[in-house]
Amino acid sequence: MAKLLLFILVLLILIWVRAASLVQHPGNFFQEKQLYHRSQYSLSKKELEIVESEFMANPLSLLLTGTGFAVMFTDIIQNCFKIQPQLAFGYSMGESSMMYSLGIWSNINEVSQFVHSSPLLLLKIYGVVMS
Repeated sequence: MAKLLLFILVLLILIWVRAASLVQHPGNFFQEKQLYHRSQYSLSKKELEIVESEFMANPLSLLLTGTGFAVMFTDIIQNCFKIQPQLAFGYSMGESSMMYSLGIWSNINEVSQFVHSSPLLLLKIYGVVMS
């Protein structure tokens, strides 16, 4: 059991180091406060549902967090288990996840900043639609 916990701890450290090499603020990128809501007391089922619905209502958070975790899991498969892909494909969010995971696109930080500041994405595609 101790070896398993040590292995998991090492993986988490590797994931954090890799994430820090991709983005300036990994915690913000992965929406850590929305994913792992912190409170000084246990939230009721209703409060948990509210926190979850707020997170799910933000497509930008879902897009970036999903892509970020895909990149990290791909990194674990490639670097810890030494499994290298022979080919890859994706559709929609899977396309961008694939491109970042395989190193074809490298600057996730710039994309994150663009996604959170683009009037096109914020006003026409996500958020309050102004069209």
